[in-house]
Amino acid sequence: MRMWGGEEMEISFRIWLCGGTLEWIPCSRVGHVFRSDKHWQGSLYTIPDGTLSRNRLRAAFWMGDYRKLFEVSMAPLPQGMNLGDMSFYEDIQKRLQCRPFKWYLDNVNTDLLESAKKLLGPNQVPYFPAIGYMRNNASGGCVDHLHENGDRAVYGIYPCHYLQGSQSVVHTTSKMILSGEFMLDGCLTRGEDSKLYRVKCADDMAERQTWELEPAPDRIGTYITNGGECLTVVKEAESNGKSDISLRMKSCGDPNTAYQTWDLENLNQTEK
Repeated sequence: MRMWGGEEMEISFRIWLCGGTLEWIPCSRVGHVFRSDKHWQGSLYTIPDGTLSRNRLRAAFWMGDYRKLFEVSMAPLPQGMNLGDMSFYEDIQKRLQCRPFKWYLDNVNTDLLESAKKLLGPNQVPYFPAIGYMRNNASGGCVDHLHENGDRAVYGIYPCHYLQGSQSVVHTTSKMILSGEFMLDGCLTRGEDSKLYRVKCADDMAERQTWELEPAPDRIGTYITNGGECLTVVKEAESNGKSDISLRMKSCGDPNTAYQTWDLENLNQTEK
């Protein structure tokens, strides 16, 4: 670990998996050593680019096969940066005969695993069938949650950056499309107004959260359909003369078909 960030997860995983427990005890005291003022700017500590992601990815060592679920939500490390030597963790894991991460999910954080199994199916955790991006063939933009917060945040289209995060999606065997960042709290959902929203995955929303990926007839690309309509990039004129680009559900086979066809980049079957 460097600087700060991620250590709270790494220490917790290591303690639980290697024979200890981490508990809240009444009247306990926790100390914090603050860094010097030279690292403090406003309300933030300054750290080199990529350091926080690197720390978190190192902490994900303890997740074993489940690591992939975490990696999809993280931006790739900057060019030239890597995770570094992991032998410290490997030695601890071997010497203390640490348990696998599934034990942690089965015995400590049980709610998380049960929620995932309910949504994805018991045989799909920790494996997802497809993880990647949805790039529109005409606009060249990718489906993006645009960092909208709250329930029913609207999905939009944004130039593809291939940094995962806001543009990463997971297509499950139950035919749901999840946000790589929000996972179980972020199902791509068709609204009654034909817009696309990020809504918590739920059984009673299945009709609006189930998506088919179908080859587009006579076109290169894929239709993404729900309720017999296709996910479409639309341009709408604004009062200032500019055009606003957004996502809508439209009848398939629109004359501007290219705006309904998608390149599902990296959405390939993952190996088990």
